Amino acid sequence: MTVVGKSRFGQTAAQRRAQSAVNKKFMKKTTKKGAYATKAKKNINTRMRPMVETKNWKDSDLALLMHTSYGVYADPRTAQPISASMGNISPMCNNFGFNGLDGSTFIGDNRYARMLQQKVTFTFPQGENIPLIPQEAWLIHGWVTEPLNVSSITSGAVQPEDVTPAYLLQYITEQVKEYFNERNDVLDWVPRGRSNVKVLGKKLIRPRSNNRAWSSAANSLGAGIDGYPQDAQVISDSPLYVLNWNFHRKQQMYEGPPGPGSSAPTIPSPLQFERGGWIPFSIVFQPKFEDQYPAEASQIKVRSDSKFYFSDS
Repeated sequence: MTVVGKSRFGQTAAQRRAQSAVNKKFMKKTTKKGAYATKAKKNINTRMRPMVETKNWKDSDLALLMHTSYGVYADPRTAQPISASMGNISPMCNNFGFNGLDGSTFIGDNRYARMLQQKVTFTFPQGENIPLIPQEAWLIHGWVTEPLNVSSITSGAVQPEDVTPAYLLQYITEQVKEYFNERNDVLDWVPRGRSNVKVLGKKLIRPRSNNRAWSSAANSLGAGIDGYPQDAQVISDSPLYVLNWNFHRKQQMYEGPPGPGSSAPTIPSPLQFERGGWIPFSIVFQPKFEDQYPAEASQIKVRSDSKFYFSDS
């Protein structure tokens, strides 16, 4: 038998109102719905910005501080040919860092990641090296959602001292290649749960729309503003592509390779890396690479640099 006005929890409407009045009077509400939503956290960070120093550092800075004990990592500002159907140009400055007190290092073992931005330009083959087959290249960026399996006590896991930029680039290549290989045939259905990559953007790489598209490097730009000869390496045949990743989360950093130590005092050590978070990636994908670029002179070249904004307090 059901009593009128009584809920299934055994309380009447009057009892619920009385309990609500007691809660309002004696129990202080400490939060509200949506207090930790993404928008709310961004608003808090905006208000704290005058009191917290925003630091930054770039891939080119990381390349300058690389030592043989940290593996090989070439300066991304140096033009490099894309010599495969998929060229990995993923930023690394957001994944690695050093302890210190200057504007590009962090204090302690964590930092608050804000934003990552990458700028990319391309140079196309010139003259007789231009392929006769129309070129097709895509600039794709996003997240690798499968975190690194790093542990110093678990057998089969990657050891922390082995996590270098070269290793992480190889890891990203394996994850992204698997994603695109599964989608090679447009008639296939890929189960959604098997995706370990989240694509944020896909842009077709095009030459500039003016007459500079296929001109030679010597005649492309001429002298600089102050009359100095322009470095041919910084001449681009494509528009400037800008890629963005928004973080707004804390990164827990771990000690990686120990570094050179006292043998190279100008190189900070050890190299710190993030473990457990999503990893940004950017690639150049050329579906018809074997038909388009038989020789290195016919391959497109890429230059890039990334800037990572963070705070450590």
